[in-house]
Amino acid sequence: MYFWLYEMLNKPAFEAGYNSSTVARDVSVLTSPEVAIRSTCPDLLNKASTSGTSYHQCPTCLELFPQSEIEVHADACAEAWMDPIGDPDEVDDTLPNEVEPMEDATGTLRESLDINLETLRSEVSNLRRLCQCELTNRVSIRRRLIFQDYMDTRKKKWFKPKAMLKVTFVGEPAVDDGGPKREFFTEIFGYIRRTLFSDDGVPNADMRAVGNDEFKAVGELMACSLIQGGPAPCFLSVNVYDYVIDGMASVQSEKWASLIKDDFLRQSVERIAVCKTNGELGALLCEDSMMDILQMVGYRGVPSKETLSSVPEIQRSFVITGIAKTLTTIDQMITGLASFGALDYIRSHKNVMKPLFTMDGAQHFQPTPDLFIEGLNVLFSEEGSNRKACEIDVFKNFCDFVQDLGTTEGGLVKLYKFITGSDSLTPLGLERVITVHFTHFCMSDCKCRPTASTCDPSIHLPVHYRDMPAFEEVMTSALEEGLGFGLI
Repeated sequence: MYFWLYEMLNKPAFEAGYNSSTVARDVSVLTSPEVAIRSTCPDLLNKASTSGTSYHQCPTCLELFPQSEIEVHADACAEAWMDPIGDPDEVDDTLPNEVEPMEDATGTLRESLDINLETLRSEVSNLRRLCQCELTNRVSIRRRLIFQDYMDTRKKKWFKPKAMLKVTFVGEPAVDDGGPKREFFTEIFGYIRRTLFSDDGVPNADMRAVGNDEFKAVGELMACSLIQGGPAPCFLSVNVYDYVIDGMASVQSEKWASLIKDDFLRQSVERIAVCKTNGELGALLCEDSMMDILQMVGYRGVPSKETLSSVPEIQRSFVITGIAKTLTTIDQMITGLASFGALDYIRSHKNVMKPLFTMDGAQHFQPTPDLFIEGLNVLFSEEGSNRKACEIDVFKNFCDFVQDLGTTEGGLVKLYKFITGSDSLTPLGLERVITVHFTHFCMSDCKCRPTASTCDPSIHLPVHYRDMPAFEEVMTSALEEGLGFGLI
């Protein structure tokens, strides 16, 4: 090995007027800072020049050694400094997304996640333990003014920003043992999606709402729902979630340009993207209309001297300017998440928490007929009784009705909300399993309907609907009209 290096250098380094920068360009070596400093020490060079012994410089560590020692030293030194694994000439072509999955602080895989409901439930349980507060805020809510009432309440002097919520729907006979709270979060998230967000999960650039701290309240409600066993706030786009996690670093022109409301600014981003030469780019940037945009974004360069390599940076500055109001709304929402102490945990577990906030993650919380039926606790009468025979017939109708709902869009969601108060499976699960009770001793011409209690949660099925068409009709009627605790 030494002689190979020696021939590359052609002469002993000292005798050839050695220049370390020349060797560094010719030979791939790894030099520590301490060795490099020692090798340039004047005492060492004086030693070589005043001694009669012929000295040679090690091409790896750059130290000088007598001719009788250099061969042994050079071989040992090269083996010590070079990577002992694999061929030193091989280039690692592994792409970032091909790296072995790593574990975060809780042992959860960061890459190639196989997310399921149990994984999410575990993470939310950890979040709940970290953010749980013994203080409570009692809020009285009117359904038709649900968001307005909450916003008015949070401005009260007695309202504690980090406290848990205890919800009462005004005019409805229900004590908040879980059900009213779940329905509150379900209803208020529905309002937020309809009024403060677009259909694709991006906040509306509503500066009036920003002035009223409405997006901060959205962040607070998102964190509070997860901590208190409410539904997951799955209404953010992936881009918005990425901004919550990584901030401005996540904003790239190709992902956000479509959100620019100003048509001319958006078209300018597109025009810059199709430039093929430096001259074409420079000419475009020197147009009067483009100069106005450059001034608006705070550009400080020389437009005529820009090259194609600067296109991504210029485009990104245009995009950030175009979506500045949208980013302001997200920033305010982030402050709401941070107020509960949830933000740091979400950011440190960003991949596993992602389904809890994004529209794509909503699929994890959709009730299915199998999951629903298997989770029921059915309270039958004693074995062999006439009452149990009736109950079996009615429960058979109920199971068939659940299966039928699974084939219609949103059908099973209505039933699940009717019983639990939530239109989706909650990340923390229900406090108790859904219980099925049976109502006996009705009058022969009774037209009573099934009733539900979202606090238990439970459903009561009248046993005189043993005929499937009649049962289906009365259940459908209950789901369509049974909104609110006073009606179900």
